[in-house]
Amino acid sequence: MKLYIYTALLCALLTTGACSAGKGSGNLPVACKGTIDISGWDYLLNGSVNLNGEWEFYYGRFLEPAHFKNNLTQTPSYIKVPGAWDDFVHDGRRIGSFGHATYRLTVITGSDTPLNFKVMPPNSAYRIWANGTFYGEYGKVAEKYDDEVPRYQLTVHTFKPVDNKIEIIIHVSNHCIYLGGILIPISAGPAEIIYGEKTNRIALDVFIFASLIIISIYYIGLFLMRTSDRSNLYFSVFTLLLAARSLVTNEMFLYQIFPDANWQMMYKIDFLATTLCVPVFIYFIYLLYPVAMDKRIRMFFVICAAVYSFMILFFPARVYSSYLMVYNIITIAGCFYILYMLIKSVADRQEGAQIALLGFLLLFAAVINDILSVNDIIHSIQLSSVGVFIFILSQSLISSMKFANAYRRVEDLSHNLEIKVRTRTAELEHEKELLRIRNSTIENELTIAKKIQKQIIPRHSPVESIYAFYKPMDKVGGDFYDFLKYRDSEKIGIFLSDVSGHGVPAAFITSMVKTSILQAGTDREDPACLLTNLNELLLNQTGGHFVTAFYGIYTPSTRDFVFSNSGHNPPYIVSQGCVNTIEGNKSIPLAIMNNASLASGNKPRSNSSLTMEKGSKILFYTDGLTEAVSKDGSGLFFEDILEDELLVKYASLPPVEFIYSIYKELVNFHGSESFEDDVCMICMDIE
Repeated sequence: MKLYIYTALLCALLTTGACSAGKGSGNLPVACKGTIDISGWDYLLNGSVNLNGEWEFYYGRFLEPAHFKNNLTQTPSYIKVPGAWDDFVHDGRRIGSFGHATYRLTVITGSDTPLNFKVMPPNSAYRIWANGTFYGEYGKVAEKYDDEVPRYQLTVHTFKPVDNKIEIIIHVSNHCIYLGGILIPISAGPAEIIYGEKTNRIALDVFIFASLIIISIYYIGLFLMRTSDRSNLYFSVFTLLLAARSLVTNEMFLYQIFPDANWQMMYKIDFLATTLCVPVFIYFIYLLYPVAMDKRIRMFFVICAAVYSFMILFFPARVYSSYLMVYNIITIAGCFYILYMLIKSVADRQEGAQIALLGFLLLFAAVINDILSVNDIIHSIQLSSVGVFIFILSQSLISSMKFANAYRRVEDLSHNLEIKVRTRTAELEHEKELLRIRNSTIENELTIAKKIQKQIIPRHSPVESIYAFYKPMDKVGGDFYDFLKYRDSEKIGIFLSDVSGHGVPAAFITSMVKTSILQAGTDREDPACLLTNLNELLLNQTGGHFVTAFYGIYTPSTRDFVFSNSGHNPPYIVSQGCVNTIEGNKSIPLAIMNNASLASGNKPRSNSSLTMEKGSKILFYTDGLTEAVSKDGSGLFFEDILEDELLVKYASLPPVEFIYSIYKELVNFHGSESFEDDVCMICMDIE
């Protein structure tokens, strides 16, 4: 393929990337002089709408709603959003990256229906009002560097229009990083649209991260099997760096997991990964298609990366981010160097070089897109990871071609049918052995997972009057219980949860629950507060699974029991020969709806309390117990005989004997010890 064809293709790709960065449709609402009309926007057809255009801009001042209400403001300036304020001219001079300002926009909604606004945080801290109501501060906004606390936290706010309008006021301060202001569009729409788009983008980031990790592991495996080919090692490191970067770009998924993560650390991960990718990828291409060229050129890129990495590690973002443009120029130079090596490899007719060149051209276009986006020249999502996927596909195609050519040569040399059969048989035996090894590995990993899960579940009850029993359906399960003790208190906390689904995913979520409880601190002394915080931590982190949970705190001296229930089966209480359930205030399961939505619907999680009668018995359980079906096919559930007969029948037994008597009845009723769900029971005597 001729060189000019590749050049034309690259130009077309770069032009397409630049054009795609902006939504050029004339039908898009655009803010003009601080006002935007979105009343005619069709959310179902077009999704959320970006509040792009001219916002009112007051540089060097923090103006609150009262200033505008009382006309205490100066004549506004106007600035394009999204966009950096660096080139904005104030008092006759360009203001640069660092400073503080007030943004204001009036949104005409056309109705009084509440709208959700997704705010990707400006650099470096901000606070926000809507229609005079303060909605929060993220980081610490300040007029000076020493007073500012930067923070990255993607937020979704629900604003209710007043007279079909929403006045948005945002204070932004940036003293910590190159480029200041609102750099990412603020989008608006109904809750289902905003959260749906957010979930989809996070899912894409997680998919890219997981895929890159798998690819990295695959190539390191190839290197270990053939250490003489170091190109596999470099490509494994390259994909690993991009995997790390994918967690701190676009939706910044790592912040969803660790919302209080150190801001400087997150930016160091992003900048380091980007910086180190350049020399690693150059050496990968060189090892794949070696060409005669002075190695000092390659060392130049290594030294540049080392110097910039040193700055990233030992200087704050305010310093090293200012040199990003310089390193971006070096990155582009490195891409042209790689382009030269690939073109020379094509000229030398090295096998697969043409496909590698085409794949790199697409990757090059993605890199250019990211550089332009990071420097606020265009507004686009980060595409380097996607470009790598395309390049990986080209590498896979090259590998397939090499294997195909090798196989064709073998066929040409093989004229004896018996040899072919033996060869094919040997290959099948090899595949069979690989499958056996893989199955053995999976079994071993499940066994290890079972041991790990056993470690997070209490081995002993805190007192003799309590006994717990747990039997997972498989090697690992989604049921979880824990007993909590409190400093200088006789109180006993009883926590029980059930993750929807089974197996490894459910077990992984239970470990998240355990970790969250361990880190809950004083929140553990308030059942509703603990469940509320758990819901916030698990939301969008469970892959579509939800969690039912019951948490109660029992005081033995007074027999008081304070509890909160999130969609879990209410415990049974047996007292004086009667069976009842402990109902109280019941909320929806965890990881379904955020706390703000629950509060706005007057359905927040709350506590209930009661005083137990002495001599009564409580059975906490998961639905694997009550939903076990009869062995005779009658459709009868174990819940029917448990509530009507068995609880009263065994109520006089100590907790240990009570639990095992119930379990024995369950096995007889079901006909085996293999159940369709995990079974968990906790019995407590009220003394």
